[in-house]
Formats: sequence, structure tokens, C-alpha cells
Amino acid sequence: MNTLKALIPGAPDDLRQQLRGLSTPRQASRCRRLRVHPSQPIAEQVLRAELRRLAVHIGAWDKELRASKARLRELAAQLMPVLLEQPGAGPMSAAQLLVSWSRKGRCRSEAAFAAWPESPAR
Repeated sequence: MNTLKALIPGAPDDLRQQLRGLSTPRQASRCRRLRVHPSQPIAEQVLRAELRRLAVHIGAWDKELRASKARLRELAAQLMPVLLEQPGAGPMSAAQLLVSWSRKGRCRSEAAFAAWPESPAR
């Protein structure tokens, strides 16, 4: 998304105006619908094609991320449903907590867990 957003300021005025003020998801959605026309200058054709390519990939990655989070939520709910009921414990932090505490002796104490670089507290 950063790459897509970095390309927008260099776009022609009319294209920049179409994308200005839109939320990030709406910008990606609008860029997925961009078309290249032979009448456009070559630099604009390349820019539009690249914005569209990036937006299509962003959409696919977003879909994969949502599916992964849903799967993590299912797994965490199977292993420890009460964990997901805690404030601030979403599927990502719940999965990290379960992995971190999964092996006896991995963390000797709460202090050792809090000091662990991969802990969700960091």
C-alpha cells in the first residue's frame, strides 16, 4: 500500500484529484478500476498500469490476510476460547500467546514472558 500511495503524488492532476480525499481502501478500489488508453502519454499509461497492478495485489493480499485471521481465530477458539474473550486479545495476539506458552518451561515466569522479544506485550 505504501508503494501505491507513493505513486499518487506524481500522477497527473485529474487522476490525483480522483484519488484525493478517499480512504486507503477506496483508493485501492479506484485504482483496481483504472484503465490504460493509447491516447494517454506513455508515462501515464505506465503509471495507471502499475497503480492497477499494485491495487489488484493489495486486494488479493487483504483477502488472504482476512482468511488467515479467521483461521487463527478458529484455532485459538478451539484451544482456549476464554482467551479471545479478553479485552485486546484478537486472533493474532491470542495465537502468539498460545505459541509462547505452548511448551512447559518455555517461559519460567510472567517476568520472563514480558521480557521475551516476541511476546505480544512488546
